[in-house]
Amino acid sequence: MDKITSQTINFLRFPLIICVVSIHTVFIVPGNLRGYEVFKYILGCFTGLAVPMFFIISSFLFFYDMKEFDTQKWCVKLKKRIRTLLMPYLFWNLCYLLFMLIVQLSFPNIVWERKLIYNYSFFELINSFWNFGGMYYGMPILYSFWFIRNLMVLNLFAPIFYFFLKKTPVISIVICLIFFIFNPFNFTATNMDWIKSILFYSIGAFCAIHAIDFTDSRNLFYPFSIFFILSVVLAYFTPNFIRFCWSQILLIFGSFSIPTIIRRGILSKKIQVNKFLVASSFFVYAFHLFIIIPFNRLWTTILPINSWIASIMLIVVPVFVVFISVCIYYLLKVYFPKFTELIIGGR
Repeated sequence: MDKITSQTINFLRFPLIICVVSIHTVFIVPGNLRGYEVFKYILGCFTGLAVPMFFIISSFLFFYDMKEFDTQKWCVKLKKRIRTLLMPYLFWNLCYLLFMLIVQLSFPNIVWERKLIYNYSFFELINSFWNFGGMYYGMPILYSFWFIRNLMVLNLFAPIFYFFLKKTPVISIVICLIFFIFNPFNFTATNMDWIKSILFYSIGAFCAIHAIDFTDSRNLFYPFSIFFILSVVLAYFTPNFIRFCWSQILLIFGSFSIPTIIRRGILSKKIQVNKFLVASSFFVYAFHLFIIIPFNRLWTTILPINSWIASIMLIVVPVFVVFISVCIYYLLKVYFPKFTELIIGGR
């Protein structure tokens, strides 16, 4: 792989994880804070790029050296993903299950929205690790890990993706685009997550199979970037359905614009890859949900609630949560290096 492409992908990991943390920064505030709602929407146009870009990166790397499909190579890659995806997936979901159990037992007077874990049946306990639907809206109990769950499933179907993207790439991508942009069958949010997963996984796989560097869309950079910036500003004020379709298109444009910007920064040596922050990315991704909810809730009891404060806290809370997570990662890395390597998939 081209060195600059590799550096671009590595650099993107940490900022994209910050975006994921920002997505989970959810406040309970009055509904009449118009300035806050506009700022949240604009911020969401950027943070929403995280999951699509992670799917593109993951599938691009999975298919990168598969000019012709090789079953043996596919099996080797799947075996590697047992360590990098499956083992951390099981470990962190188990930790969050135990964490939630301890919290619920420690605060019995709180009214919980969902069924208490100590009342789960054996099947519900097992299902909480996967959960295609039901208790957690189709997500595993550590709900940020729906991305890893979907990614593991899609990797199992890599031969099918390869066949269609090699033989009928345009038709395959267009069909996915239609479902993703227009949602013609009114899929639920959970089902749309699967549509999103399939589309952006397909885009990354397509780029790898046909030797297209998704970080280097120079010819499309300016039109993509101009469209993205204008749309971020204007789309909020359009009718709901148009806004939805427009937002979906933005995810596609942004997923190619941002890597190109980073690539240019690396080529000009204006930005450099911080290996420690890159290494900490998975830990931040896995750990942040353990601590973010108190920060989401407590500031409203301390600070005045208005559009300015709420908008500022949309930035402050994720930055603070990421900072704490990185510090904990550093301590674990120093004192328990082998354990830390194991729980983040050997990264």
